Amino acid sequence: MLTGGALRAKPDIFRRRGKGLVGCSASPTSGAAEVAEGVANVGNFDVSREYGVTPPCGRPGAFIWDPAGLATNIDESTFRQYRQAELKHGRICMMAMIGLIVQAFFKFSQFQGAPSGIAAARSGEVSSPALGIIFLLVGIIEFNTSDEGREPGDYGDPLDIADSGLGMELGVPAKDSFGFSVWRDFELNHSRLAMIGFLGSVLAECATGFNVVDQWKAAGPAWNRTTAILLFPDSPVPPLEAFIGWYPDSPIGQ
Repeated sequence: MLTGGALRAKPDIFRRRGKGLVGCSASPTSGAAEVAEGVANVGNFDVSREYGVTPPCGRPGAFIWDPAGLATNIDESTFRQYRQAELKHGRICMMAMIGLIVQAFFKFSQFQGAPSGIAAARSGEVSSPALGIIFLLVGIIEFNTSDEGREPGDYGDPLDIADSGLGMELGVPAKDSFGFSVWRDFELNHSRLAMIGFLGSVLAECATGFNVVDQWKAAGPAWNRTTAILLFPDSPVPPLEAFIGWYPDSPIGQ
């Protein structure tokens, strides 16, 4: 199966496609395509031909998945703002998810007493000043990063990794190669997954007190408790700790 980047590399496939369709449940050849004409294609700008449109909920030059209608009748300037925010926030969330996972297994000696998860950023924690500096650096980088003069979301390669020997060793395709467009789709899809994953991890931690790793360990007991609640029992359903076993050193029973 061709990815979005691979399809874009073959423009002849979509040479005769002139309509955009929003919604992955409809066929681009159905009657809905007539109604959706111009929804994703405004003037010479076609949202469905941008990076990040990948199967199964999108096909370059044919249709995109946009249930909220954010891409309805937008121009390139508006799309550029969306893509800038998507990539910047996605990259931050990818790094944040790695941080949430790593700190559950490893901490520097100075931060051994700090909690794992987003709780490490709370005021008064030994780790909060260091995290504050990281947040500040991220903000500075985001404020000073621009895609002006390039495609939407293309922030350049300041270290020239893609076209260097290091890039080849890391498996990064050259910028003018067929595989580079596929890598851009990979980044966007991973960014979207990371944003959802980070939001879900933080909300679950606020609700349960478990870090991101313990949340997965408790997934089975949490499912059992949810099932018990949905069965409308005569007596109150006990807290989650009663389903997983409570130990002073760990929220997850061994």
